[in-house]
Amino acid sequence: MYTKRYWLITLLAIVLLPLTWVARARSVISPESIIVNPVPAQVGVRVWVGKAPSGLGAPGYYPGNPIHIFVHVTQNSYVYLFNIGPHGRIDLILPNHYSNGGNYLSAGTTRVFPGPGDPFNFTVTGPFGLNRVLAIASRVPLQLGQIAQFQGQGFARVRVRGESGLAHALSIAVHPVPQASWVSAVAYYQVANPHPRPQTGTLQLRSNPSGAFVFVDNQLVGRTPLDLPVRPGAHQVRFSDPGYYPEQTSAFVARGQIDTLSVTLARRIQQGDLLVTSNVPGAEVDLDGNPLGQTPLTVHQLTAGSYRLSVSRAGYQTFNRQVEIVPGLTTVNAQLNPLRDLLQVFSNVNGATVFANGHPIGRIGNGSLSRSLTPGSYQIVVLAGGYLVSVQQVDLTGNQVLVANLNRAP
Repeated sequence: MYTKRYWLITLLAIVLLPLTWVARARSVISPESIIVNPVPAQVGVRVWVGKAPSGLGAPGYYPGNPIHIFVHVTQNSYVYLFNIGPHGRIDLILPNHYSNGGNYLSAGTTRVFPGPGDPFNFTVTGPFGLNRVLAIASRVPLQLGQIAQFQGQGFARVRVRGESGLAHALSIAVHPVPQASWVSAVAYYQVANPHPRPQTGTLQLRSNPSGAFVFVDNQLVGRTPLDLPVRPGAHQVRFSDPGYYPEQTSAFVARGQIDTLSVTLARRIQQGDLLVTSNVPGAEVDLDGNPLGQTPLTVHQLTAGSYRLSVSRAGYQTFNRQVEIVPGLTTVNAQLNPLRDLLQVFSNVNGATVFANGHPIGRIGNGSLSRSLTPGSYQIVVLAGGYLVSVQQVDLTGNQVLVANLNRAP
C-alpha cells in the first residue's frame, strides 16, 4: 500500500510473447494477453530497471529493496507505464499527479522513476515471483478513461484487473491512434524470497539470439540469458521468440546442481508473391539473373527478402529495380521507354526544314539540327526555298551525323 511520504508499490508489468493477430491489424494480443504493434512504428521506446540496464534477464530484488524504473524514447511521445504482478494486480506509474508526473517526453529523453524531488519511493513488496513493467509510447495522447481514474493528487486508481483485462482495454485505447504512431516495450525482474527453500537446483538458460522468452513447465519465467532456481527433478523448457521457430526440450536438475540449456533458434522462413506488369505486354522478366517469363507474370512463394528485377523488350530501355518481397502480394508495374538514338543533321542553309519519313522534325539553326529518334530506317529530306532538295537514307542504329549541304536551284 502507499504511505504518507514513501509510497510502497509492487512493480510488475506485461510480457511481449509470440504474436496472435487481431482484427484489422491494429494491435496484437498474444496468448498471454500482451498488446503490441504489428507494424514498424515511427517512435521507439525502451524500459528497464536499475539492476538490468540492458533490459535482458530478470534481476532479483528482495522485499524492502528500493527500485528505479527507466524509460527512453526516440521521438516526442506520451509515455504510459503499467505494472502487473504475478496475481494480476495492476498499477499505473505514469502519468501521475505529482510534480514530475507528466508523461510527455521529448525525443532522446531518458526519465527515471522515482526522480529527483519526487515525494515518494518505489519499494519492492510481495508476492514473490516474476514481475513485469510495460511501457507504451504514443505520438498522440491515449484515452485511458476505461483503465484508470485520478482522484485528486497521487496515483490513479486502476479500474481493470488482470493481464487480459488490461490488454483488452489497451487495444481499445490504441484503436483510433494512427497505426504506426505507437509502440510498446517490457522489462522484467524477480521478487525473490530472502529465505528460499534449501536444496534447489539451477537452470542456466541461454539462446541465440538472446532475449528469447522462456517457459518452464508451461509457465513464463523470463527472457534469456536467465539463471533460474527450480525444484529438483525433470522439467519441460520451451524457448520462443517472434520471427523464429520455438524450441522445446527437457532438463533434469539435481539438488545443488546447475544444468545449462543453450539453443539456437531457427528463423521462420516467410514467403510472398510477386506480380509484374508492364506498359508493353510480353516483356521479359528476370529476377536476380534468372529468366522467369513474360509480362504480365505472377511468381509465387518467393522467400521474403530483396531481389534485383529486370524487365526488358527489344526496342525499349530495360527497366531495373530492387524489389523487397514481403508476406502477401508485391506488385511492380514496369514502365518501358522506347530506345532513342541521336541524329544530328548539318547543313549550309539555316532555316532549312528537315523531314524524317515525311514528318517535319525541325529546322536548321546555327548550321545544324539534333533530334532523338527511335532506332530504325529513315528517309531524311532537307528542303529550303531556292535550293535543290537533299534526300538521304539513314539506318539509325546508334548516334549518327548526316551532312546535307544544299545547292542553289538553277
